[in-house]
Amino acid sequence: MKKIAIAALLFVTTAAFAQSPPAPPQPAPSPRAAMAPAPSPSPVPAAAPSPLATPAAPRAPQSVTQLFQVVVLHGTMGGVEATENVPRNVERAIEDVRDFLPFKRYRFIDSGLIRLTSGTHGQLILDGVNNTTYRVTFSFAPRSSSEVQIEELIVHPVAGSGVDQIIGKPVIQTSFEITKGETVVVGSSRLGGGTDALILLLTAVKSK
Repeated sequence: MKKIAIAALLFVTTAAFAQSPPAPPQPAPSPRAAMAPAPSPSPVPAAAPSPLATPAAPRAPQSVTQLFQVVVLHGTMGGVEATENVPRNVERAIEDVRDFLPFKRYRFIDSGLIRLTSGTHGQLILDGVNNTTYRVTFSFAPRSSSEVQIEELIVHPVAGSGVDQIIGKPVIQTSFEITKGETVVVGSSRLGGGTDALILLLTAVKSK
């Protein structure tokens, strides 16, 4: 009886072992997993903002020079039409406006040349009628390669040749444009309210 019980126990134990499958082998850790984690890269500092470019300063307008001729004439209303000792360029300018002027006779009194730099004032002292003297001041600005702007041309009577000894108010005061090579009648001023007048002409001499 004891032998049968022992045999049965062995049979049950053996059957239990036979039914339980062996545990699968555990995989070996991979070399990559065994490695320590790589350090994260250091943050790259942001580039400093570049300074804004400073705009270039505007260039100052280039100065130019111009030669001018100023002529003083004595105009008379009476008599026959005539021009006395008047330069040819001035005579042509008179002919262009003769129909708009009340004078018949034109007599040359004085003239002067002056070279100015744009933006600067210049002055001439010229003889007038009946032993009078006049100061002519003006400036100019270029308008194009062929035109200039005459600015604040003023004619003042002065005592003798003194440029600062002004007598009375201006007899002519104007601004206008002129083409290089052109002669224009700037204006006239009656002398003592009579039939005679001071006439001023200006030429922008064209360079050769």
